[in-house]
Amino acid sequence: MKKLAFSFLFAILGFFALTTRISKADGTVELRNTNGRNDRCYVYFQQMQDKTIPMLVSCRELLYPADSTLFTYVLWGIPTAGGEPFKIGPLGYGKSSFTTKDAFTTLFVTAETDEKVRTPSGDIVMQGPVQSITFLDRPTTPTPGPSGEITAVPTVTIEKLTTQQRLILGLRRAGLISLLLIFETSSVGVMFTFIR
Repeated sequence: MKKLAFSFLFAILGFFALTTRISKADGTVELRNTNGRNDRCYVYFQQMQDKTIPMLVSCRELLYPADSTLFTYVLWGIPTAGGEPFKIGPLGYGKSSFTTKDAFTTLFVTAETDEKVRTPSGDIVMQGPVQSITFLDRPTTPTPGPSGEITAVPTVTIEKLTTQQRLILGLRRAGLISLLLIFETSSVGVMFTFIR
C-alpha cells in the first residue's frame, strides 16, 4: 500500500514538473546587434506536444557578406542545462524556420566563413535572452483609451438568420446559379452555331 501511495505521489510530482518545463519553452528572443549596426532578428518559438521546438526567425538589415571573408550568419543556442552552445542553423537571408529538441536560455548569431561549421568560430554579431510571452502569462485587462476612459474590448457577435431569411438567401443563390447555367448553355449553343 505504501509503495502504491509513493508511486502515485511521484507520478503527480512528475506531472507538475513536466507541465512547468513545457510552459517555459514558449517565448520570444530579440537578437540585438553587438557591433553597433542596425541588423537585428526576432525569434518566436513554442514547444509542441512531441517535445520539439519549432522556431520562426525574421531579421532586418543583415549585411551580406558580413565581411570579405565572412559569408554567412549562423544561429546558436545556449542550452538550459548549461554546457556548450548548439547549432540551430544558418539564417539565410533573414527569414528562416528551424526545429530543435534542445531547450535554450539565450540565442546568438555568429558571422562565419561557412554555414557547415559545427562550433561557433566567428564573432558574435547578435545575441539576446529568452523572454516569456507576457500576453499569455496573465489575463488581459482593459486599457485606458486616448481620452483616459477605460474602453471595453469590442466583442464579435454573429447574427443568426431566421428561417425566412435563410429561405430567401437560398432562393437568391439558386436563381443566380440558374442564370449562370442559362448563360453558359446559350454561349455553348452560339459556339456550335459558329463552328458549323
